[in-house]
Amino acid sequence: MLACHFWLSICCFSVVQALHNVTIDHLDPAIVYSPAGSWSLRGNYYSGYMLTNDATATAVFTFRGVAVYFASPLPYMVNALVSLDSGPPVLLDLVNRDTMTREDEDGQAMIDLHVIWGVSGLSNTQHQLVISVGDGQPYAVVDTLTYTSLHDPTIPSTAASTKNVPTFSRSISITSQSSASTSPSKASQPPHSRSTTTRESPSPAPASSHTPASSGLSATSKLAISLSTLLSALVLFLTAFGIWFTGRRGRLGHDHYDPGPPAPPPYTRPTTYAS
Repeated sequence: MLACHFWLSICCFSVVQALHNVTIDHLDPAIVYSPAGSWSLRGNYYSGYMLTNDATATAVFTFRGVAVYFASPLPYMVNALVSLDSGPPVLLDLVNRDTMTREDEDGQAMIDLHVIWGVSGLSNTQHQLVISVGDGQPYAVVDTLTYTSLHDPTIPSTAASTKNVPTFSRSISITSQSSASTSPSKASQPPHSRSTTTRESPSPAPASSHTPASSGLSATSKLAISLSTLLSALVLFLTAFGIWFTGRRGRLGHDHYDPGPPAPPPYTRPTTYAS
């Protein structure tokens, strides 16, 4: 029984560690732009984004995970139409109305990266996110995507750097696939995982201008520590209870020992005396 609870605590702690967010930029090979000539790079290789005004153009992102999020750092009037796994398309307003703007190396206005939209509660299988131009809209933009993975064997440990996910300070639209309702929840936040891996693009890139946030990591670390402490305390309690119960059974067995009825005296043949 003790061994069972010990392995249970290890397995529960491993599940917490297995969940992590993987953030990719607009140049990641996992995003397929079609037709390639309809998409153009705006800004530099890392802090820029991909843009199209072709109503037939698509950007297809294939991933394996349980959640996906769409982020944008633009203060411009832009949007994008997204469809997950051939589901109903959703028109995203990518305008981040943060008043704190800055300029990138090309002089374009930029702000810190914020998540605009996301879907959680997916099955841990392969999914496909299609990004295109919405009806009656002039452009579609692709910048940064994040998906929550349980296991990602496609990322070599030597080619991936551990970073935190972008700043999640803005209210975003999150739809849960596990819920029967398709309406997004208000002011919900993407789940912060124990660790986040950022896949870098193959092109040489300068240092990122995105602002990381460590609040999600520390919160999950606290949860993992609390869970591990709770399970350890449970194992110790069960061990102490088992020792006490075993000793009590031994004492009860000794106190209630019944030796049975006394043995009859040995038979003695009567002696006859002659008169």
